[in-house]
Amino acid sequence: MTLQRLLWTTALVTGWSTGAHAGYTYTKIADVSGGLVPGVVALNNAGEEVFRVASPSGVNSIIAGSGGPTTTIATTGATFRSLSDPGLNNSGTIVFSAVLTNGGAGIFEATAGGGITQILSTAGSAFTGFSAASINAAGTVAFVGTLASGGQGVYTLSNGALATVDTLAAGQGRFSGSNLGINASGTVAFVVNSPSFVGQAIYTGSGGALTTIATAGGAFTGLNVFNPSINAAGRVAFEAELANRTTGVFTGSGGATTTIATSADPYIGQFSNPSINAAGTVAFADVVKVGVGPGAGIFTGPDPIGNALLRTNTPFDGSTLVQFNFDAFDLNDSGSFAFEASLANLTSGYYRADFSAAVPEPSSVVLLGVGALISAGVVARRSRWSRIGRRDGSPPAR
Repeated sequence: MTLQRLLWTTALVTGWSTGAHAGYTYTKIADVSGGLVPGVVALNNAGEEVFRVASPSGVNSIIAGSGGPTTTIATTGATFRSLSDPGLNNSGTIVFSAVLTNGGAGIFEATAGGGITQILSTAGSAFTGFSAASINAAGTVAFVGTLASGGQGVYTLSNGALATVDTLAAGQGRFSGSNLGINASGTVAFVVNSPSFVGQAIYTGSGGALTTIATAGGAFTGLNVFNPSINAAGRVAFEAELANRTTGVFTGSGGATTTIATSADPYIGQFSNPSINAAGTVAFADVVKVGVGPGAGIFTGPDPIGNALLRTNTPFDGSTLVQFNFDAFDLNDSGSFAFEASLANLTSGYYRADFSAAVPEPSSVVLLGVGALISAGVVARRSRWSRIGRRDGSPPAR
């Protein structure tokens, strides 16, 4: 399938129900079959999705849609040499960072029905580059900026006013991730890697003192966070490894953390990109251990049957769902979720799942299909563990 065909495709099947979960209907947002490489997806409370895809020839595009025709927001070529993963707020404003073809870089805002506006540039500023742009409901943009003087910083930009959340001098470490998390009050969640990448820490802040959410050391021997998710209450969902070598999904807002699920439960411990919404619900993707049920799925807790939202080997979109992209998942405040998946008929696409009726009690949810191999539903992940103990065993210097 060509990129041009993707840009004009409509949802081939919208609003269908499936036996995967009686409380949901599913809408196909875009088809990404035929060699397109899908990226991280963002979902707002209006059901709009935005994501970045790469064509087989290497052309990157940011695409937005909600179930009708998709809209191309930006494409590499004449104007942009490279594009970041995009952010999206509840008003439908999209934000992304880009390197310009004619030199320099910037942060840009756009909407599906309007043009692109540059809101920050490296020209005449203290920055030489940008990454990880996100936007909240108030229109405040959070981003990582690389400084001409060396080092990096996490910043917010609101109505033209720039504020510093945190900085790292050259050699002190790097801010990690595809995107930052920012909630409605402007609190930013971000990840710091130590210079040797043997320690990692998650912090939140909005310009004053930082709050430590978790560090690689003590209870956690490793953190694996590329897209930190923070809700309105300031609680962050993240993946981590424990001293007993189990992995899990946890939440925290400073102080004690809460365990959502671990590989001591019937999961193998992939736990990619957990997402938390305003109600405190946490959803994540993982693979179920052999003998428990079919393949991979999207879950909200330790029980892969009662806490399942969607599973592989389930009838889906006229075929059978066989694989999830663990890097492309998001949960909104209504409990809807966005995901990218592949089907047995060799098609793949971005989808949105919405509540269509009262959700049955977990014990009444019927999941179809049995006997999947442990590998079913696994895709390559960009993330890597940051473990302590191989060198100095210390978390990032602050």
